[in-house]
Amino acid sequence: MRKHFETVYKRLIEANLSENTLCKEFWMKIKKLHANFNEEDCWSLLVENIEWCINTGTMTTEDLIKWFTPDQLNAHGIYISGNIKINSGFAIGIGDVCIEAVGHSKVILFDTAICKAFDTSFVKGFHESSMEINNCVGEAFNFCNVIAKDFSKIEAWDDATVEAQTYTCVMAHDRAQVENSYHSHTLVV
Repeated sequence: MRKHFETVYKRLIEANLSENTLCKEFWMKIKKLHANFNEEDCWSLLVENIEWCINTGTMTTEDLIKWFTPDQLNAHGIYISGNIKINSGFAIGIGDVCIEAVGHSKVILFDTAICKAFDTSFVKGFHESSMEINNCVGEAFNFCNVIAKDFSKIEAWDDATVEAQTYTCVMAHDRAQVENSYHSHTLVV
């Protein structure tokens, strides 16, 4: 893990990122880890900031798959394949994983990962991921594809597509495309 942390640290330095451009608290944690490395703290920092790391290109999902075994990733709530079920938990999906989330779960998707969420879960999708949410809240970015049912709420950016069924409410930004059913509503921002 330390070797990979050093790779990411070098990327941040080469990009000339410091506390002036990063969140100061995040940068201080990175500097502290660099000075006094602790593997569990490093994993925690990665999981807490995975959206930023991947969306800025500081680290890619390919890096994660190449650097770590599926067991190492799974131990930290990052899944790359198979069918995963969580109940009031937290999961990060990359690759081709399919996650079923119930209860009050939180799921973050990258690549072509899929999530089917129920109850009051929160799902965020990037890249070409897909989500089907039922009475949940979601955010869709890039080319994420969403089917939102019942009383779901979804906010979509970039080129995301949303099929809004029943009483779903959608807030659409940028070029997001929404197909509404009779009772669903869309606010174009």
